[in-house]
Amino acid sequence: MKRYFTVKRMTKDELKAKRLEINNRMRVEQRALEKEFALANNKTNIGDLVSDHIGTVKVEEILIAFGDVPQCVYRGTEYTRARKPFKRGKRRDVYQGNLGK
Repeated sequence: MKRYFTVKRMTKDELKAKRLEINNRMRVEQRALEKEFALANNKTNIGDLVSDHIGTVKVEEILIAFGDVPQCVYRGTEYTRARKPFKRGKRRDVYQGNLGK
């Protein structure tokens, strides 16, 4: 029987190394996709005031929360109902899923 291609022998260690490399690339690409999804669904900019069921925050930083459905997390200084910052300068996070609740 004639072979039309040659197959290089592979050890179990080489197999494990290649699987690990593929898994690492997949995780990096999956993280990038999740980040792209969260940012594509973001309607808030830095400097905006956002409210949730706890209170209002002026957005100073936008982070990503990875989970089943990735979402943005808005970090900033907490404001009073009169739209003024608290005297103590309290900072907290507001999750995108909690906006307007």
